[in-house]
Amino acid sequence: MINEELMAKYKITDLGNLSWCLGIQVTQGRDAVLMSPSTYVTKLVERFGMQDCKPMKTPTAMNFKKELYSAGDLLCETDKQFYQSLFGSLMWAMIGTRPDITFAIGQLSRFVSKPFRQHLIAAKTVIQYLK
Repeated sequence: MINEELMAKYKITDLGNLSWCLGIQVTQGRDAVLMSPSTYVTKLVERFGMQDCKPMKTPTAMNFKKELYSAGDLLCETDKQFYQSLFGSLMWAMIGTRPDITFAIGQLSRFVSKPFRQHLIAAKTVIQYLK
């Protein structure tokens, strides 16, 4: 097999079937591979202190785009870093297994360098949806 060929040429260790990859659980069946972000999302919710938040049915609020572009308070440097960390974590979830949040992440990406309070609220809404 390919493992033996690789072991003959390179110094590698066979760890068996893939079960976890960068926070995403991988289950291999006969006909399919299932990638589940449930553990990653649970840790994401805990990391950003939203364990007690109410789950949402959609990743964005009704007036999402209008709210993003309305005037608001600029975040302080600490909150800006919090927003950027939150955004990066959501982007990883989107790229890995959650294409359903692509629109929201695309809109929020426009404000990563200069986020306002409403952008942080919108990002937290996406976490509520993932929960």
